Amino acid sequence: ILEAGPLRQIWSTFYVNTNGIIFVIDSSDRDNIQKVRKEIDNIIHNESLRYGAFLFIANKQDIENCLTTKELINEL
Repeated sequence: ILEAGPLRQIWSTFYVNTNGIIFVIDSSDRDNIQKVRKEIDNIIHNESLRYGAFLFIANKQDIENCLTTKELINEL
């Protein structure tokens, strides 16, 4: 799901002059939450986003057995 394709490799070039990032998390995908954590870590430590705002959206909260908001906070 989080394969590092060609577009992902150039994401950082889009961060220049960016004021914020909206990051949507699939809260039903428990298996990949550590990959999401690593991706977020890479993004928030990018120098171009030093003063940027971040909005995290927990998608798919209506699916049975999804990660709760509290679980997402603890995992991420």
